[in-house]
Amino acid sequence: ILPQLVKLSEELGVGLAATNDSHYLRKEDHKLQHLLLCIQTGHTVEEELELVDRYVNIQTIRFGDRFTCEVDVAERYQSCLVPKLALQPLVENAILHGVADREDGYIKIRAGEEEDMLLLYVSDNGCGIPPEVLERLNSGPRQLPDGHLGLFNVDSILRLRYGEACGLSARSTPGEGSCVWLRMPLKRKEKAHAEGIDR
Repeated sequence: ILPQLVKLSEELGVGLAATNDSHYLRKEDHKLQHLLLCIQTGHTVEEELELVDRYVNIQTIRFGDRFTCEVDVAERYQSCLVPKLALQPLVENAILHGVADREDGYIKIRAGEEEDMLLLYVSDNGCGIPPEVLERLNSGPRQLPDGHLGLFNVDSILRLRYGEACGLSARSTPGEGSCVWLRMPLKRKEKAHAEGIDR
């Protein structure tokens, strides 16, 4: 997880070099640092989406209006527990390897459930995942090629924490886009515990 935090800081540096709006960047940096501190005490989908929002804002400084990111996650999933920085690598992959070369890039984040499992999806309308990479994403052992280390890390964390029934999967159509999703136990943050933290 630590390398992902370092990566976020590096992306902020890219943003600093790409814009003169120092007030905006100071505000975004403050929010990002606050979120990184908050997630040390536990992490929900809601908190993860806030972190993703900060990351997308930073990438928007770099890419301008060449892509949009829509979040369609129902309220009932907001309190579900997830590993820290579970979604950010998927969004990063969708931007850098999916829509970076498009002028009308579109990324969508959504959630669902299957029996007692939480499913988190990140889809895009980018160039698609190369067949050899897609095959390695959907088969074990997970040994992904360079450039997809973030996906490998998330998959490894889910499998180590929850077992082989959990992890990362993907589907893709060349030239049309991709969808990468996470599968993990559906567990919610206890209300009393959450209120105790807020006090």
